[in-house]
Amino acid sequence: MASQGRILTKTLMSSTPQAPGQQPLRYDCKVDQDTHAYYLMGHLTACNHAIFREVLSGIAASARCRTAVLDVENLEFIDSGGLGMLLLARDDLKKRRIALELRSPKGDVRKILQAARFDSLFHISGWQEESLS
Repeated sequence: MASQGRILTKTLMSSTPQAPGQQPLRYDCKVDQDTHAYYLMGHLTACNHAIFREVLSGIAASARCRTAVLDVENLEFIDSGGLGMLLLARDDLKKRRIALELRSPKGDVRKILQAARFDSLFHISGWQEESLS
């Protein structure tokens, strides 16, 4: 019998002042059995660390979660602070024996992940579909 996942949509603004033109980090969450999928939108930057911590807390709070998926298809921007947060998330989830997958990076986010060699640090699905021309 297949269980239905629950979906949570969350838009939070960080209390840290953001630079002009910078967007908040938003996410939708789908929990299905032992997998938590977070669909990230907006900007993943150091200014949005509180929101990203909330995502990680949601994953860590579940005793059943064995795989966490961060779908970054609709993420528009990531800076060095965002890359650092992904690395910290990977290390924290590894201690909890939760696999972390990045899914469907596109555009500039994909180029930044590739330049940072994140393909050697993370399982990234949907990585090869888009050419880097």
